[in-house]
Amino acid sequence: SSGINAEYGGLRPLCSAAANIPNVANFTSLLSALEEVEIENAPQLVQYIIFPMMVVIQKHNSHPTEVNEAAVKCLLVVVKKVKVTDTSVFLSVFDQVSTMIFPSEKSTFSDELLYLSLQVMLTMFQDITEPSLCLLCTV
Repeated sequence: SSGINAEYGGLRPLCSAAANIPNVANFTSLLSALEEVEIENAPQLVQYIIFPMMVVIQKHNSHPTEVNEAAVKCLLVVVKKVKVTDTSVFLSVFDQVSTMIFPSEKSTFSDELLYLSLQVMLTMFQDITEPSLCLLCTV
């Protein structure tokens, strides 16, 4: 547990920077750190780590494409490393990322953003083992 706290301690300032000033530079720094950090055994940290990404995705229309892409790249690294087992976190990510895949008529997304969003969804669904989440697969 102390190792997990130390890992998140290193990510905390990067997550804060990306949440407070959502730009490509901050998400690139966060992405580099996420690729290096051992978070596989810390599913309880997922909602904190993904917070800045979710903020950008929720308000994607107010961010440049490059920032949206950088945020979803970070999210993809997280879901590849950590199985999302918390139902509310899973549904939140699913709900927000699906808006990137099935945008309203007003929104248009780059091919890269669509691809990254699909990768996030695919990775999350491949890892489903929680009974409460398995119900989603049968709907």
